Amino acid sequence: MKLNKITAYFAAFAALAFASCSEGQYWDEASNPGEVYAFAKPAETISIPANEAIPTSYSVTISRNVNVGSATVPVEFKSNSDVLTGPSSITFEDGSYSADYVINIATNAKAGIDYSADITLAQPENVITHVKAENLKFALKLSKVLVLEWYDKGVAKTYSLNWVGNEDAVEIPVQQADNYPQDGVYICRLMSPYWYLEPEYATQGANIEFLVDENDNVLGLASPWQLIGEYVDGYGNFFIGCPASQGCSFTNEGDIFTLAGFLAYGTSASPSYYYDPETLKFQWTGYGK
Repeated sequence: MKLNKITAYFAAFAALAFASCSEGQYWDEASNPGEVYAFAKPAETISIPANEAIPTSYSVTISRNVNVGSATVPVEFKSNSDVLTGPSSITFEDGSYSADYVINIATNAKAGIDYSADITLAQPENVITHVKAENLKFALKLSKVLVLEWYDKGVAKTYSLNWVGNEDAVEIPVQQADNYPQDGVYICRLMSPYWYLEPEYATQGANIEFLVDENDNVLGLASPWQLIGEYVDGYGNFFIGCPASQGCSFTNEGDIFTLAGFLAYGTSASPSYYYDPETLKFQWTGYGK
């Protein structure tokens, strides 16, 4: 599948486009300008829906100000992954004002990972016309929405040592997903732990997600701060996290897991203020199975 997000919409009017320096042009007017090259726009961000396939290529249109003769132009291509690759040059055919630069996308591209590429055009020396700086480069960001495939994996006999202070263990369901995009890493979640611990204060749906290796040994929280499902007037939403600056840690010894974390609060999507230490300790009955 091929996505063509950038079109040579000005190609049919190229002669007019090169004749003036009005807003929206990619280069400045000059007599005997020489041949120059430009991207129509400097960047594109593509988020592919979870139910669609990742494309196998992506075309970027590059234009030039003359159409006489063929020309091969050097292109510098850089990417954060070998999933995205591109040729080191682009060729304009005689009579054409534009050409497509094709970025190849490998079949091992995964959902949930942000891929990026930066492309830079070389310009001929000693030309009078100068392309605007923002049209000399193009940045592509590509990702596919990740839908985690959760399944039940036992329960966690859980204690909240500071916030709730329950003396008897509360059984909380645990789920795991094996399609996390990082090789050898799996994502797990305690299902609404504070709702199970104190349902009169917490709402359901605030899961605590954490990462484990192939042997189910903990690697850390999946995100630095996670909602616990409790809101307190004057403070806002409460979060749990594991900031190293507060001496926090998340470890396990076999099936016994200890999140020596910290509670924080705020009115936005992430906390603004630290509140108090909080330790969640649980024995995971599905550990290693």
